[in-house]
Amino acid sequence: MRRVPVPVLFVASIDFNGGELAATGDGRVFAFAGAPTAALLGIDPHDGAVLESFPLPGVALTDAFAVAFWGGDIHLFVEGDADHSRVLRFDLDGSDGGDPLVVDVDVAPLLVVGAATSTCAPTEPAG
Repeated sequence: MRRVPVPVLFVASIDFNGGELAATGDGRVFAFAGAPTAALLGIDPHDGAVLESFPLPGVALTDAFAVAFWGGDIHLFVEGDADHSRVLRFDLDGSDGGDPLVVDVDVAPLLVVGAATSTCAPTEPAG
């Protein structure tokens, strides 16, 4: 197999203490970042500017956290204890009609340390 170098372009730095990025199928980029209190940040993919900020009171970035996008929502995985994660969902599109931050799973059966989103992920909820 022939290896072809892939050019890497520097876009911008983000002025937050740690973080994870997720992108949506419609070209939006979000950062799950910040310490001691985390926030969900809408990031301009062209220059790294923060377009919008959603504070996440009570959510802290610890040794294990991740973020992914699916069906109009951002899914946040945060450490609950040494062996388990909490799974939170942030309703970006307002389709749930309530508080945008919901706890989907309080004690997941594993510790999530990474997540990813396909560029083919749906941008709207099913149904």
